[in-house]
Amino acid sequence: MNEKAKYYIKKLELIKHPEGGYYREVYRSGEMFFVDQLKKTLRRNASTSIYFLLDGKQISKLQRLKSYELWHF
Repeated sequence: MNEKAKYYIKKLELIKHPEGGYYREVYRSGEMFFVDQLKKTLRRNASTSIYFLLDGKQISKLQRLKSYELWHF
């Protein structure tokens, strides 16, 4: 892992993401909505935000999501 990645992982207090990379949640809205899925109703936050970092040797693969995703570079 390169030194710059190590710096930001420590500085931003990132933890390992289960699918690779490192992350930390920085926002979760208080507003909720309900989703009917597989014969049960789930509560979801209207919005969340995370910091996410790949260490330079990892890759991110595109995936299909049921919600919007917003990226900042």
